[in-house]
Amino acid sequence: MHSRLFQWQRLPVIRVFVLLIGLFYPAPPVQATTTSLPVEVIGALKQYGIPMNAVSLILKRVDQSQPVLSLNPSVARNPGSVIKLVTTLAALELLGPTHEWNTRYLIDGILDQGELKGNLIIQGGGDPYLVTEIFFQHLRTLRGRGILNISGDLIIDDSLFAPDQFDRGRFDDEPYRSYNVIPSAAMVNFSATRFSLTPNEKGLSVAAEPEASNLEILNRIRVTEKECLGDFAGWDYTIDQSAKGVQVSFRGNYSRVCGDLEFTRAFLSNLDYTYGVFRAGWEELGGGFEGSLLHGPVPEGAREFFEGGSKPLREVITGINKFSNNTMARQLLMTLGSEIYGKTGSPGNGILEIERWLQSAGVDMPMLILENGSGLSRICRVSANGLIHLLEKGWQSSYRPEFLSSLPIASIDGTMEKRLKKEKPAGRVRIKTGLLDHVRSMAGYVTSDEGNRYLVALLVNHPSVDYESGNKVQDALLRWILGH
Repeated sequence: MHSRLFQWQRLPVIRVFVLLIGLFYPAPPVQATTTSLPVEVIGALKQYGIPMNAVSLILKRVDQSQPVLSLNPSVARNPGSVIKLVTTLAALELLGPTHEWNTRYLIDGILDQGELKGNLIIQGGGDPYLVTEIFFQHLRTLRGRGILNISGDLIIDDSLFAPDQFDRGRFDDEPYRSYNVIPSAAMVNFSATRFSLTPNEKGLSVAAEPEASNLEILNRIRVTEKECLGDFAGWDYTIDQSAKGVQVSFRGNYSRVCGDLEFTRAFLSNLDYTYGVFRAGWEELGGGFEGSLLHGPVPEGAREFFEGGSKPLREVITGINKFSNNTMARQLLMTLGSEIYGKTGSPGNGILEIERWLQSAGVDMPMLILENGSGLSRICRVSANGLIHLLEKGWQSSYRPEFLSSLPIASIDGTMEKRLKKEKPAGRVRIKTGLLDHVRSMAGYVTSDEGNRYLVALLVNHPSVDYESGNKVQDALLRWILGH
């Protein structure tokens, strides 16, 4: 096999112990096998106390077989979000760029002169990008086709996906952070709420978007004229859950000097969020709804009423790669499992299908550990060699335009928007980056000033690595490549 499906329950005790040793002990020193690193890169590493054995790098031209630079190319390291390149390229090859997801709306009852005397069912299709704008368009279509009031309940069927775990706080004990939202076949808007804090003459307004019928805001923040010590200094919030939903209480002091603030959190479960946004949106459109939330499969005898479409895959992978959306990447992995196997999607099924594709496509990634396809993982692993082989496949792919256009462009958009501003490389640096505690990585394509086209993969794992130091090393290498 070209990669390993990492599931603890499938591994004997001795093998688990060996893997744990590999996860927590650094790799032995390995010397560069080709041209020495540029002095700018060496200088950046020394500045932050990052040793050579913590770095893996391969740089090679697309038209040459031998690398220009190579350092520790076969060492397995944590790539962070760079692993999204594996998930998105595999999905392009297996599903095609025009693949779409369908959200089905069914009725279990009688529609009589605008009154649905029975239940409305939402059967989730796993859409990674069912944002509120698209969801509300679906609701408008339901009304346009004759449903004005619903006297029954809302049934949500999310059985297409079966996530491995349901603890949002497992990764870093931050269960309300939107990047920790786990997959759901009936997810809306990534289950995330954007909060806006705006100082005004009367004090401070707090608004939530989208509104949810089961999310209540209690604003007790006082506005001061003191110095701004930071966006989140001086105030906080508490969460109270009940059968009716979630109450978010904001308390403390907020400096007017701080100005407006926006932040995103995921306070509701996936099902409760979809229900709450549905109810608020339906009532905003003038619809009546008297029921509550039910969770379960489509009832026998229910009739399909409307099928809502989605953005095509080529646009979905752009959202995943340019903005490093973890939830979308995990949804896509689950989709691979459900679409290819024709049964409930799971991370395991998705990983198995990616493994099969890598093997059939001749992409050599022997050190690969995917876990969830997003990179939000402590055990995810890949080597620089493996990433270069994947980039070569992306370059040779019939879907190269779609794949390359999904990558962040330095100084222009995505996670690279503010990088290399002085160089202004005009679309010549298309790079996916990764960031976790003690992890900074990048992989992608660079065209030099002389027109040479390069593949680059850089993985740095070390306690001294953070956003600043990692960017310093990456930018030094990218500038050197641009000049060659």
